[in-house]
Amino acid sequence: MVATMYMNLTGQTKPTDVFNTLPLTSDSIAKGVGIQIRSGGTVQTYGPATSTIAPGQTPVGSSLNGTYNIPLTANYVQTADANVSGSANGLAISTMGYQ
Repeated sequence: MVATMYMNLTGQTKPTDVFNTLPLTSDSIAKGVGIQIRSGGTVQTYGPATSTIAPGQTPVGSSLNGTYNIPLTANYVQTADANVSGSANGLAISTMGYQ
């Protein structure tokens, strides 16, 4: 049986919320920015980990492939009118599942 593998991102600071921009962690100095993760140019949605297919999950291949490369990029995006410069840290949890 071939299964499709999925990746889900969950924001560590807001694990039950669904959003497109990861908030900064409390140890960050910067203000007014967040982090977006992209896969192939598509902004990834953060949401609660789930065992069922849900909006925001990214298909990453079939169970026959064996090795998975998931090319992701991260960008800082402005989230408020006023910005404060400094360290800008984020933390997301990646969950892999299959259907």
